[in-house]
Amino acid sequence: MAESESCNGASQPQSDTDTLKLSELLDRGWKIFEEVDSTSEPLGSNSIQVRVKRGVGMLEEASRMVAQLDLFSRNEELEEVATADLRYLLLPALLGALHMKQTSREKRLDTIRTARAYFADFLKRCHEYNVAQFQLPPDAPEESGASKGAPENGCPKAKPVNPADLVAMAAQRQSKIERYRQKKDIEAKLSDAKRVVESGQADDEVSRDFYLLNVRRWVTVCLEEIESIDQEAEILRNMDILKPGAKQPSQPGRRPMKPFILTRDAVQAQVFGAGYPSLATMTVDDWYEQHAKRGALPDQGIPRRAAAAEGEGEEDADPQDREEEEKEKRVENDDEEALRKAREWDDWKEDHPRGYGNRKNMGSGVRGGLPQPRHHDGGRLHAKRGALPDQGIPRRAAAAAAEGEEDADPQDREEEEKEKRVENDDEEALRKAREWDDWKEDHPRGYGNRKNMG
Repeated sequence: MAESESCNGASQPQSDTDTLKLSELLDRGWKIFEEVDSTSEPLGSNSIQVRVKRGVGMLEEASRMVAQLDLFSRNEELEEVATADLRYLLLPALLGALHMKQTSREKRLDTIRTARAYFADFLKRCHEYNVAQFQLPPDAPEESGASKGAPENGCPKAKPVNPADLVAMAAQRQSKIERYRQKKDIEAKLSDAKRVVESGQADDEVSRDFYLLNVRRWVTVCLEEIESIDQEAEILRNMDILKPGAKQPSQPGRRPMKPFILTRDAVQAQVFGAGYPSLATMTVDDWYEQHAKRGALPDQGIPRRAAAAEGEGEEDADPQDREEEEKEKRVENDDEEALRKAREWDDWKEDHPRGYGNRKNMGSGVRGGLPQPRHHDGGRLHAKRGALPDQGIPRRAAAAAAEGEEDADPQDREEEEKEKRVENDDEEALRKAREWDDWKEDHPRGYGNRKNMG
């Protein structure tokens, strides 16, 4: 039933085209395309495909009439073409668009090739008449050239991306954006002109602008369709290669795998070793030299402070330690001055035991737990030699002496003056000092302290 309807539908346009005029064929074919393009029915339905074939037949007959009448010539300009003949420039574009509506999967590759040829013919004629500013697309790639890029295993081969290809992609994207803007502007102008033409009040100039706007709009449509056709054709060719029935090249045979057996001893040897001690690859001295060159040896057994002082020239060493070391070096080198001072210091320490002159720790009748000397001859002797340490001198008095005795205690200053008079052999001072020492011997510490009486 469906086959008879399709046959009748396909034969009906052939009988109609014999009696229709050229303008009627174009109008009916154009109307069929607009109905198919705007329909909500599935494109693969039988009724839609019948109408597509009917429209293709009408437009093909109109194209044959245009070729017989020789309406267009390469030697004429666009201004020389009559306004009524401008719309016949759209015949190849409409034919290609209707071919793209066919959904036969077996003949899809041939269908899109035919549609591409119609689109290319339309663009070439528009380029000759300089209808719009555009660049003609390249010719369709040949099937033989496309098959050369297929690898031996039948899978599509990936093309390497070059910098030139990236630049071409960017330019192609920019041209698409520009075409989209032009298409929107043309469609806005075309909708206004279409209402005037359909009302029947359009003059020759308005009708000419209407047909030229249609031609320019189809220029952008054909450029986009050719790009999509080239991509679809490549996919279809690769699908034909990957079909199960397609002849696949023979793959090189692989070598047979060698049998292997896992034994307990082999696995144990991999875990615990080969069963014999491994030989050393270097001696301890070689290892030490390698690590010493790389500076990877730690300071084992060397104190950090001593090592740092030795490495930095003893810059951060303790000043007292450096002084002791210098004294020892001078004694070892038989320095007479250093030997003399060392002997005098030893003699002074023998005559003055530890705690001598410590007034704060004075006991009952003794000072520092030791008997006090009655005479100051020994003190004057050591004071002249500069060998007396600052034992028993109050810190405040020493600080005042260093600062010019401005803030010293009056009592401390008085005692210092007495000591100076004694050192200068002042008879009165010596007499008072001896009397004071005698009084302290007769009156021990705490004498007359009534508050602490037992």
